[in-house]
Amino acid sequence: MKNQDTSRLVRDYAFLPILVVSMAASHYLLGSPAAGVGLCFVLQLIEFFVKRRKRSDKRESFREFFSFKVFTNMSFYSQIAAYLSAMMYFCFIYFRNETYDTTTYLEMLLWLVPFSLTLWLSSKVIARNRAVVGLNLFWIGIVIWVLGFIFMFRATSVGKELFWTIVWGIGLSSLVAAINLFYNDFISVALIADEEVEESEMHRIADANTTAARTMAMLLMVAVLLIWRLFIPRTADDLLPDVYTRTMVQLPMLFMLISAYFALRQPLDRRNREKLRNYLDSKRDDLHIKESLDRLLVKKYRVRFGVRIMMAVVRPFLHLKVKGKEHLDTDHYPSVFVCNHGAIYGPVSAVIYLPTYFRPWIHDVVLKRKNMAMMTFRQLRPKMRFLPRQWVWGLSWLTAGIVCWVLKSFNPIPVRRGSSREVLSTFNLTLEALTEGDNILLFPEKPRETGQDTDFRELFTGFASLGKMYHKKSGKALRFYPIFTDSNKHTFTIGEPVTYNPENEAHAEKVRIANLLHEKMESLKKD
Repeated sequence: MKNQDTSRLVRDYAFLPILVVSMAASHYLLGSPAAGVGLCFVLQLIEFFVKRRKRSDKRESFREFFSFKVFTNMSFYSQIAAYLSAMMYFCFIYFRNETYDTTTYLEMLLWLVPFSLTLWLSSKVIARNRAVVGLNLFWIGIVIWVLGFIFMFRATSVGKELFWTIVWGIGLSSLVAAINLFYNDFISVALIADEEVEESEMHRIADANTTAARTMAMLLMVAVLLIWRLFIPRTADDLLPDVYTRTMVQLPMLFMLISAYFALRQPLDRRNREKLRNYLDSKRDDLHIKESLDRLLVKKYRVRFGVRIMMAVVRPFLHLKVKGKEHLDTDHYPSVFVCNHGAIYGPVSAVIYLPTYFRPWIHDVVLKRKNMAMMTFRQLRPKMRFLPRQWVWGLSWLTAGIVCWVLKSFNPIPVRRGSSREVLSTFNLTLEALTEGDNILLFPEKPRETGQDTDFRELFTGFASLGKMYHKKSGKALRFYPIFTDSNKHTFTIGEPVTYNPENEAHAEKVRIANLLHEKMESLKKD
């Protein structure tokens, strides 16, 4: 599909100039452009039923994949919003003119020129940088699309209208590029379910979904025109009633919000996509990783999207420069990433900027809402004595609920301290995650001692036992990556890994790994 994404984009929106010409023709022949809209809708309906009769068996089997069902809704509602917004803008151009003549329809066609050029050029640029395309680009596309769409209606000059039209087109092409890439990814997802899907088959599925969305958009457009015509007539004193413009903006926005909801539920994000690619690039003989991907992408999987909201909110305030990506070796995944804590700065920056998939170690105490609420209350009470105690506790309980929800969205491995049995359960869960192909993120700094003024302390050595456990289970040497995040320099640096050596004595090897990682992290701090 890579070579045809741009041509498909042009073909999918080719109906817009046809719609304008039909409106103009019916206006001069029948005295109303509505007949042209109705004719285009009938032709679209015929196309829909023709393609529906050719429904693919593969498409029906794909509906059993949870990630594909979520994606179908993402694609369907976002395309409805896109098609509907373009037609609504035609209405806006039509209604804002005092007289309806050739100039009105020429204005619509002229508006299509920068819109079409923007779609074509931006799709070409994105096609050359496919590595960045994915769920993140879909979100970026939604944001840009919303901004361009809203301000396009508020433009007070031709220059501003042109600018926001271009912004809107860039957002739309970003959405389309992300959708097209997902279709490519589902060819790979099918292999997890032991199915073979040809690229031509995915073309037919994509065309069917696009046709369905375009048909629904035109149906909504016809319905809105009928409502306006029958129930909200225009008056001579009010050229463009407020209810018209609100409908033009709010209706497409509603469908884009629905699409955004399903995007939050999509398990095939950047990290799981990377995990899928790594599995397919290997010999595909690891049953544990296949079962993990099957559970994530094929079966119904509850996606906790708190982490995505957190990343969207927090990332603009960090502005960290990521260094050392070249040290990452996906051929030797899974691996363990060891980061400094730096109070809360280390964990927050690591979960946002670590450029790969992982599961973090998180102390089980902060994963329980009651415990978290008590900790928060102890922090807030001294600072909020002007408020009643019950109010501070209520605020603490609310805050704890949000924090626990976000933390659990990382799919963490609870770190239990106390008896050896509880500690062992953490290592067993970690070993299970490694076996399923998940990388691990942890922060093993020792607690600050009285009078200690350093912001980076020695590491516990216990975590390094994972090297022996993983080697015993898989026969592979586990790699440990040092990471140092610096709040002063605003850097997030990944160092060269330390590899477990099974020939060394177990305790000595554990100490060696911890000490060597500490040295490397100290070096990263100075760089």
